[in-house]
Amino acid sequence: MPRGEHPNSRANLIPLNRRTKKEQRKIQSEGGKASGEARAAAVSLTADLREQATPDRIRKINNRLLSMAEHGNMKAYELVRDGLGEKPRDLSYEADDGVEVINDAPPG
Repeated sequence: MPRGEHPNSRANLIPLNRRTKKEQRKIQSEGGKASGEARAAAVSLTADLREQATPDRIRKINNRLLSMAEHGNMKAYELVRDGLGEKPRDLSYEADDGVEVINDAPPG
């Protein structure tokens, strides 16, 4: 929710279907440009990481991560666990809860 009484603080609250076609096109165009810039930045970051991630650096990172997990850092532990492929599956309500039903009552 916008704060203050400044007119620009409420200007963006106008739904797109209440704006003119020209305003809609301008907003959509700006959004498309920003999306393209964000994608380009993500690609650039990935390329830089691949370039700098030498086997020696990865080994150092893994050692540090294991050390952090050993000293009680739960996030580090989860990253190690997940990296080893041992992430627990999401539990559903239909899962067996370990209760066995025995029907040994006589028919009748």
